[in-house]
Amino acid sequence: MCNHERKCDFEQKLKNTLAGAAILGLLAAGLGSPAMAATQTEIGVTSLVVKDVEGKTDAEIRQLALRDNVYRYETVNTGFESASELRFADDTRISVGPNSTIILDEFVYDPDPGEGALVLQMTEGVFRFFSGNMASSNYKIKASNVTVGVRGTVLVMVARRDGTVAVIMESDDGVEVTGGAGEMVLLDKPGKATVAFADGTLSPPGNPPEWAMSRIRQMDNLLTTASLPPPPPMNSEPEVETAVAPPPPAEPIEVVAPPPAEPIEVEAPQRGLPRASDAVGEEGMPAGGHEHSNEKARRPNPPRGNDRDSVEEDEEDQLLTTNGGDRNNRGNKGNRGGGREKGDR
Repeated sequence: MCNHERKCDFEQKLKNTLAGAAILGLLAAGLGSPAMAATQTEIGVTSLVVKDVEGKTDAEIRQLALRDNVYRYETVNTGFESASELRFADDTRISVGPNSTIILDEFVYDPDPGEGALVLQMTEGVFRFFSGNMASSNYKIKASNVTVGVRGTVLVMVARRDGTVAVIMESDDGVEVTGGAGEMVLLDKPGKATVAFADGTLSPPGNPPEWAMSRIRQMDNLLTTASLPPPPPMNSEPEVETAVAPPPPAEPIEVVAPPPAEPIEVEAPQRGLPRASDAVGEEGMPAGGHEHSNEKARRPNPPRGNDRDSVEEDEEDQLLTTNGGDRNNRGNKGNRGGGREKGDR
């Protein structure tokens, strides 16, 4: 018991103060928040991660990697030139492009197609939605000034910082887009789009704006590149040269020798026509009856100094032959004539 009443009052106040501080400390640590009081609920996994992808819950901020769990109420942020793909228990898929933020507000899955719910909230960036096994009416996507009721299977949303949101239908089932002012636009053809402005109004169905298509192409390029198989590591193993069999030997080519050429008889050219003085009689005498003519024919010609001397010698030989012949002819005639005279006598 307290000896002094004033001292007892002080101790009681101190106890109350410490108890209050402890309670405030617990609340400041977040243990008193309803979200953290309940156990975190896993609703899906990352099926693709490109570069900088962050998951944020009330408990922590973490860098997401491939096949990491994602939780209810978690916010997924992607950085510059980064992207991700999330897959949920009902096979719903969400592709998230660069510089984007999406909040996984609610996910309740029931194998019965008519049960369950999936609610997503998009604040900035670009993402593509593929519906899963639940009924279309169980999906709802929200942005700053627009709500999308899913009737089809594939749609794309692009949100800008100024509050403008483009909704693009990629399948042929249709989506219902409701603006902040209560206006509703139905997109029931692939490729059609509507734009929700910051004041809550909607544009009529038409072609998607280029600023939205540019963000979609950027997302698709990043996801396509990440989906390709990685190149083989460089210098991981020394290259082994594969032995190449030598080519088969070439078939021998039979070379047929050409037949020998037949000898061709070539007649020796005649040096000149035979002269009458070269003809030989029956007794080996010249036809003219003069032995000296035959001897000249056999005798070799002496060397000649020039062509003029040769011409003169030829002319002398012709004169001697002609004169000798004339004398012989006259002698023969005289003998024949003397014979006749003697006969007459």
